[in-house]
Amino acid sequence: MVAMERDHPDGTAPTRYPGRKPPLWIRALFIPIDVVIVAVMADVRGIAMALFAGVVLGLLTIGSLAFWDRTASWSWDRPWFTRLSLLLSTFFVAAAVTTLPLTICAVIAGAVTLSVAALSTA
Repeated sequence: MVAMERDHPDGTAPTRYPGRKPPLWIRALFIPIDVVIVAVMADVRGIAMALFAGVVLGLLTIGSLAFWDRTASWSWDRPWFTRLSLLLSTFFVAAAVTTLPLTICAVIAGAVTLSVAALSTA
């Protein structure tokens, strides 16, 4: 807990995530979703993109499964982390399910993330 307080952006005590913790089986659904995305990514975009997607999505899934309380509270205090997670996840899905150039997939992911960010602050 001390490390979280020291890492808090303005030096105050971290906020506890106000939402309820989803059941483990719901959080565990990210595992097959990640596996499918990485498998399709390997087929469509190659092994390098699949490894990149696997590392990023795997870290997000491990954070969700093993460290939900810390990850959710840390993310709640830092909205940029949630937006970055959404940006990367949207990029990987767009790259896996389409044959569009990666730059177009990045633009799509950016547009989705900006739209969600605008709606969440309104």
